Amino acid sequence: MSLGVAALGAPPLSYQWFKDSTNLAGCTSDSLTLSRVNRQDRGVYAVQVSNPGGSTLSSNGVLQVLVQQRLGDATIPADGSFSLTSADADGTPLTDANLAAFEALASTNLVDWIPLTNALRITNGMLLLWDVGRSNYPTRYYQVLEH
Repeated sequence: MSLGVAALGAPPLSYQWFKDSTNLAGCTSDSLTLSRVNRQDRGVYAVQVSNPGGSTLSSNGVLQVLVQQRLGDATIPADGSFSLTSADADGTPLTDANLAAFEALASTNLVDWIPLTNALRITNGMLLLWDVGRSNYPTRYYQVLEH
């Protein structure tokens, strides 16, 4: 995947790319190529273009990376809770920084969905859905959304 910029001005023009306001070392051309894009590449990108007369920072480009999930086995431990793991299908481990992008919901009828607060965590690079209140319902359905 490539991001590019077109700039006009007195030569020589120089470029510096940024991700989340951090200088990307060695990324100094009019295009930025990201190979094997994964969840860790999501963020806000910008480029600063400079010449002897000064510099200008581009507007931000937001890169959202959604990765297909591979579900693990669902389990119902002796305490009646419910747990399910999922991992990025591309094999990239999830980190605690990724957790804020996910939201767990539950329903008893597939129509009315309620948020499950504190039901998600990252463990061993995987997302863990753990519903300790499941035993209070004869039937419970789940969905995990990524924002």
